[in-house]
Amino acid sequence: MIGIVRSHDVQEKYGYIQCVDKDSSYRFSFEDCTSSLLDIIADGMYVEFSARAVEDGYSAKSVKIANTSAFQLETPSKLLLSKSHLVDGWQILSASQWQVISSSSHSPDDAKELFLSMCQSLGATGVLNVAYRKAVGKNGNYNYTIHQYSGVPVSLFRRSPKGTLGHESLIDVNLVAGEAKSKLKRKTRHSLILKVFFTFLGSLAGFAVGSVIGFLVALFLCLKFIPFNRHDAWLQPIGFVSARNKSDNAKAWNGL
Repeated sequence: MIGIVRSHDVQEKYGYIQCVDKDSSYRFSFEDCTSSLLDIIADGMYVEFSARAVEDGYSAKSVKIANTSAFQLETPSKLLLSKSHLVDGWQILSASQWQVISSSSHSPDDAKELFLSMCQSLGATGVLNVAYRKAVGKNGNYNYTIHQYSGVPVSLFRRSPKGTLGHESLIDVNLVAGEAKSKLKRKTRHSLILKVFFTFLGSLAGFAVGSVIGFLVALFLCLKFIPFNRHDAWLQPIGFVSARNKSDNAKAWNGL
């Protein structure tokens, strides 16, 4: 039988194995483990064992390290978040060069929901170094709170007896993020070109109507009210200081 070490106690010299083929848990004693297993035993590792009947059910015996070389791969069934650079029990396909930064002036929940949507749009199955922080936005004399989430999107996988995937089926988040960044930068440039174009037309119209004063008034109104969206602001290289991003990028987010 194959199972996963669910928990173990080095001092008490026992632990529990969760069988992968059925919803059953087996207690085991360190006396029933091979020495090679005890040298590296850790929660989440796969082991092979036999079941034996005991007074209150079944326990595991002949516990040893499972041969996982024949296992195929599986990915998490949901997006996993970690505040560190690791996710227990999972491997990372490749080190990411990108971080996702969401921000919302509404609430922390809105910022987090936006953050999850952004990471999932890149095909990520995990996010590392997740952090929440606050920044202060300003609109005239009015100050307001900007809620921000940031993290590094990655592809997670592990070998499993229930795995059905090969390496070629895994999504390279680095590649997807790089392509997304290029696409979003083009959208940002397009937005800037439109703003400059319509500001120029509006200023000319103001000059034609009211000479210099009309030109200045039209220029001010165009700069203030013609929108410009930084579509790529939410996806930045690692090392970008997100605390400096004091804008609400929820308004610019409409997916990839």
